[in-house]
Amino acid sequence: MTGNLVLFARDPGNANQLVASNELICAQIAGRCDEAQTDVPRALFAESLRAEGFDAFEAYVEPLYMLPAFQRRRVIGRDGFPFTLTNRTYEPGLCPNCESLYSRELLGYPICAFELSDEIVEQLIEAFRKIHDGRDALAKLHEETVGG
Repeated sequence: MTGNLVLFARDPGNANQLVASNELICAQIAGRCDEAQTDVPRALFAESLRAEGFDAFEAYVEPLYMLPAFQRRRVIGRDGFPFTLTNRTYEPGLCPNCESLYSRELLGYPICAFELSDEIVEQLIEAFRKIHDGRDALAKLHEETVGG
């Protein structure tokens, strides 16, 4: 890989030990896209990455506690087991950070779907720079589009 990127993998001799590696072992790269800092909503940032040829995704999975099983508090049988073991409820707001990542912030790129050469990594970095450098124009375009 290029630059100062250091990758880690499990040591084959000791599964509890990480060692420096030149093999990419993760399936996706994800991070926060903070509109307060970029003035560009995540959806527009992702759309811009896609326009540059990178299949960015927004969010990942809905917070698990928002799934119907948690909301109904019933999984096995009709009596509510295992939720009858506690009084815990799973209301929106239980984990604001998780909900914010899902609804507004998390932006990712599925690196497992591509042969990730140094050239493609450089192109991805350049796409991020291009979008970042053009964020004022993107913010203005977004404002005109949504009437903000």
